[in-house]
Amino acid sequence: MKSIITTTIVLFLVYLVSAQNPRQNPALGGNAKIGNIDEGANKSTLVTSIGRSNYEGDQSIYKEIQGSPFLSDEPIYSTLVQNDGGQLDNIPLRIDLYTNTLIATDEWGDEMVLNELVYKEIRLPFEGQETVFKRLHNKYPAKFYQVLHEEDGLVFFKERKVSLREAYDDGIKKVEPKFLHRIKYYIRNAEGKVSKVKLKKKSIFSNIPQDRLDAMITKTGVKEKKLKLKSEADFVAFFNGNY
Repeated sequence: MKSIITTTIVLFLVYLVSAQNPRQNPALGGNAKIGNIDEGANKSTLVTSIGRSNYEGDQSIYKEIQGSPFLSDEPIYSTLVQNDGGQLDNIPLRIDLYTNTLIATDEWGDEMVLNELVYKEIRLPFEGQETVFKRLHNKYPAKFYQVLHEEDGLVFFKERKVSLREAYDDGIKKVEPKFLHRIKYYIRNAEGKVSKVKLKKKSIFSNIPQDRLDAMITKTGVKEKKLKLKSEADFVAFFNGNY
């Protein structure tokens, strides 16, 4: 019980430090140095390099928690687009959704925590399709969100949020610590304003400019056909105009 409580406290502190400044996270290598992914990488690519043992030490904490905080437990070969338009291809990448950390693996098998502010876009195959992540929220400039639709400044996107359910034992019921996944949806308009939305017509439609909404409704025939929009797939099809 004591080890579980200690683990929970450590993870909470890791989360707080990472949220404030991911590149100074002491649990992921306090004395960071600037390096490159490999000899073929763009020399302007900044990464915060950590030793494999350091990162695996952090992983040992995760092993005591049920579930996984990662988008994928195994690295996914990804394309990283830099702010200057430069592109790095076939980078083995994992995304830690709990600490909002990008972990790349170099050609020698060493893991590095990337400086996410250097990159504006991540493209990777996930759940059977190419998935795009971008930094979209002005309040959280270092965080990547999954793009569901983007056109003419209007972006419909989602957050894959991971939180930690703490362990407790009240003498009657014992609960182990567990990573919990949930989805949140947002719309960003052409002016950069981000609004949290629900998968409901009223919530989504109220955050789309009226002239654009009218055109989308006409194109998809939502009103005439009395189509119901309930799921993520429904709204993505609506935004794409092929419902």
